[in-house]
Amino acid sequence: MLGQALGRGLSGLVNSLNLPLYVIGGGVASAWEMFAPKMFEELAKGSSLYHLTDLTRAPEQRMAKAETHVVPAKLGSNSGILGACLCHLRLMIALK
Repeated sequence: MLGQALGRGLSGLVNSLNLPLYVIGGGVASAWEMFAPKMFEELAKGSSLYHLTDLTRAPEQRMAKAETHVVPAKLGSNSGILGACLCHLRLMIALK
């Protein structure tokens, strides 16, 4: 269920923004192995851009020089709070 919902949401983002990288963070990143297969399946169904740039397809079946990566955050569930701390630290340094 989570994989399907995340795949549907991501397909809208990929179709709208067409960015090369999407990072899944927060608490769901720790369960990546459980929802990723269904998420990628749903993403390929819902996003023509992802389907055409899927790295599992043969190179001659992909769009030229286009790649769309969806990866888990390396910091897992701590990525959001660490990012917020970093923003605060940069602000503090800028004010000096």
